This record gives sequence, C-alpha cells and structure tokens, in this order.
Amino acid sequence: MQTPVTPATNFVFVYIGIIVIVCICVIYYNVVIRAIPSFENLRALIQTATKSASMYPKHMPNRKSLKEYLLTLPSVPYALSNFYVMTANLGGFFSPVNNAAFSTEAIQYTLQAGVRGIIFDVWPDITKGKNFAPILKVCANDNSLEKLSSYTLDLTEALNTVRMEAFENSANPAYKDPLFLFFRFRGNPTANTLTGTANSISIALEQYRISNIYSNKNSNPLFSTPIDQFLGKVIILSNQSGILNGTRTRFADYVNNPTQPTTPVTGFSTPAQIRALSETNLNTLRTETGKHNILTCAPLPEDTVNSESNAWDWKGAQGAGIQLCGLNLWAMDDGLNAYTDPNMFGVFSFKIKDIPLRYSIEYTEPPIPVKNPGYGNGNVVVP
Repeated sequence: MQTPVTPATNFVFVYIGIIVIVCICVIYYNVVIRAIPSFENLRALIQTATKSASMYPKHMPNRKSLKEYLLTLPSVPYALSNFYVMTANLGGFFSPVNNAAFSTEAIQYTLQAGVRGIIFDVWPDITKGKNFAPILKVCANDNSLEKLSSYTLDLTEALNTVRMEAFENSANPAYKDPLFLFFRFRGNPTANTLTGTANSISIALEQYRISNIYSNKNSNPLFSTPIDQFLGKVIILSNQSGILNGTRTRFADYVNNPTQPTTPVTGFSTPAQIRALSETNLNTLRTETGKHNILTCAPLPEDTVNSESNAWDWKGAQGAGIQLCGLNLWAMDDGLNAYTDPNMFGVFSFKIKDIPLRYSIEYTEPPIPVKNPGYGNGNVVVP
C-alpha cells in the first residue's frame, strides 16, 4: 500500500530540502569561504577572539607597577634573574592555530593584560621578492611550508605596536616596567632574517634598548644587575645568537641573552624538554643556570595540545628556575586562572622567586688604606 502524496507531504519535502541546502551553505561558508584570506574574514576572526579578551583592558587600571611591587619586598637589591615574568606565548596571534590570525590587536590586548614578556615566532618570508625578511606566522613545523594560519604579520608593524602599548600608553600601570621580547626563530632563518629582525627592533624600539654592556658580545652582567636598573627598557632574548654559519649579523649586537646551541635549557625550552630532564640536570637548572640566565619555556604552536591550553606544568617550569613561562591568553581555562591569580600575576607583572632559587647580589667593600704611623697622615712630599 502506497502513502498518497499530498500537498502537506510536498511541503515537508521542500522544508527538509531547504534545511539541507542551508546547512550545506553554512558548512561551505565556514569551511571554504571563511578559510579564504581576506580583510572581511580577518575582521570576523578578530571580533570573535576579542570578545573573550575584552576583560583585559577593563581590568588594566587595577593592576600595579614593578616599582609598587618592589615596595612590598624587603629593601635589598634584587637581581633581574630573581623574578618570574608574566609572559604570552606566540605574540600577536589569536589562537586556536587552525582558526585564527595574527593581528596588532592581539599585541594590544596582551600588554593590557599586564604581560611584560612576549614570545614572537619569527620566520623567513619566502614570498617572491621578500628575500627571507622576518615575518610572524605559524607553520606545521620548522621544515614545513604548510601554514597553520593563512594570516601573517609584518615584524616591524608588530614591534611598533609593542612600543606604543608597552612604553607610550601611560594608562597602563606597567608602562615603565622592563619588557622582555623573545624572538623564537623558526624555519631555517637566513642572515637576512636575523639582520632584518635587528632592523625592525632598531626602527621600533631603539630608544628603549639597554646598554651595550649587556650585549652578548661582552661579558654579560645581565642576570645579576638589580631589576630596577631596567625600568622602561626592553631586553632581547632569542634562540639565536646572531652569528650564523660563522658570520656575525647585526642581530648579534641586539640580543642580550641568547640560547647556547648545545644546551637548550639555557635559552628556550618546550614543556617536553623540561619533562625529559634528569633530576641532576633539573637541580643544575635550579641552582646555577636559572640564576645566571634569563630562561624561557613555552609550547610550540604546532603542539596544539599544550599551545591551545594552559594545562602543561608551567608551575613545574617555574620551580626549575625558569623566569618566562609563556601562556595562551585566549584559552580561558584553569591554567590561565591560576596564572592570573592575585598571588601570581593577577595584580603585578613580576613575582619574586622563592629564596632557594634566587641569585644574591653581593657587594665587595673597597679595601681600607693601611696607615703607617711612621709617615704621619700618609701624605708624603717628595722634594
């Protein structure tokens, strides 16, 4: 027996057909059209990302500066290496990596959140005519040309935004605090990539650079200098020394604390590298390396399990003496809540290490002149 086809049945078929077509259109728009790089799609991605980040500028006036934090501590000089620094991973990029984009607005929100350490992923620009100049982007790995996001950001533009927001926005209580920038070079950088990075720093931040006595070409007292000597200054860290294949590039004059290539834990580390250390190496990291270097730890963007959440053991990394643990400010999870707790970075951008991890600044008194009674007051007149 066949069910007769009635106008009502036809209406149901048409209605279902319309729903199916609408679903196909929505899927096509989100998967295909939204994936095509365009200004409109970029704005849509940014608007989505900034909804959750809007709390940062709202809370900014309630934050306090490093100078105010130092007033809460006993009045002794504290070395730069004695402080944890509120740090953002993958500067300028709204995550997740497979559905977001680079934007100067991400840098603005990051600094308004109180961050004073930013990790930038710098790649050589392989676009024709760009000559491997530095650019911010995310790829599947160091040897891959597959971009995880279609959007990139010019490094000079990014650093100009850093300058304006980090040092020139007096509405931010931290605008005179030290600022750490870690340049994480990826994808086989060339000499032009390193030189271009130095040029971008010079264009945007030259007036905020610290003295050349802290350059890696000199005996480096960076770690042991009192932190208040760096107020209003930018400190450049990197996984590159600026010397590439035996050739010194301009970046070598700009980086203040580079990674030692044979010992990754002295510069940039990933959570996996820290987990893999033996207890002996961890103890060395706590007692020596973490006092004599400024250390950085954060997930690589392609490690989406860790880079798109804050569940990795950043407290353990801090316990190993690592000063800059870079978190994802757009993943509103328990890890970020702990990171922005008032007892961590919820009020101040810096936090003093526990005493066993601290470097003690020691001053040697000048020797007292020995007076010989036979020569009176010691002023000898030669006839």
